[in-house]
Amino acid sequence: MIAVDATASDELIHHYNTLIQNGFNIVAVNKKANTLPIELYKEIRANLKKYDKEFLYETSVDMGVPVLQPLRDLYYSGEKITKIRGVFSDNLSYVFNRFSSDEVAFSSVLKDAGLLGFMRYTFKEDLSGNDTAKKLLILTREIGKDFELSDIKINSLIKEEHLEENDTLNKEAIDKYFKIVKITQADNHVLRYVGEFDVQKNTLEVKLVSEPVTSAIGQLKGSDTIFEIYTQSYADVPIVIKSASACKQAISRGIITDILKVAEKIKNKEAVWL
Repeated sequence: MIAVDATASDELIHHYNTLIQNGFNIVAVNKKANTLPIELYKEIRANLKKYDKEFLYETSVDMGVPVLQPLRDLYYSGEKITKIRGVFSDNLSYVFNRFSSDEVAFSSVLKDAGLLGFMRYTFKEDLSGNDTAKKLLILTREIGKDFELSDIKINSLIKEEHLEENDTLNKEAIDKYFKIVKITQADNHVLRYVGEFDVQKNTLEVKLVSEPVTSAIGQLKGSDTIFEIYTQSYADVPIVIKSASACKQAISRGIITDILKVAEKIKNKEAVWL
């Protein structure tokens, strides 16, 4: 049996252990189970092992292409991973790709992003950096690190001075701030909002950076996302996984792929018992 969590529910994730104990494998788009406090995270893993069940969640980090499986393959093969870095949010990818390439006010880009479905009405959540931080946390835990969300330094894009008293956006303030950030960059650089785990320094950070236009991150277009995995074997040349913004079909394919993987494992287990 396979339970599929295609929600963003805070409540459902607390039933995962009960589902596992009652014979269910789990496939999830919901990233929240993998960003729980580390003890709860490990409790789920302990139950998976105890009851011999599977939990796959490839689409929780990127809905377009597999990222977690290549990362796991590197880690379990013994490759030393030195850094994970990238633009993990298609929403913020669109915002900064557009803002960097066009002569347009930042608030206008946010408005257009909302009209295109890239930004939720709760723009503060999108601009807070929390989504990028959660994805970064999932990636670090995949390579055996016991970090908490609180360990990540999140440099929010929204400051107090960017908000009115009623918590709405102060367009004049935010436009002035980002205009200055944009024009004070070095030549041939663009703004990008990245998540970064430096393994050697043991630091995790979500931040706005000025990136050379010649780099893989600097060349992003539209709402593309990108994941860079640096390893000891390849030194300063990262393994790059790039994805266009996921459509509903891509998300569905990702879920189905995980379901088929679990189904194949169930089939193989049953064959062993015959």
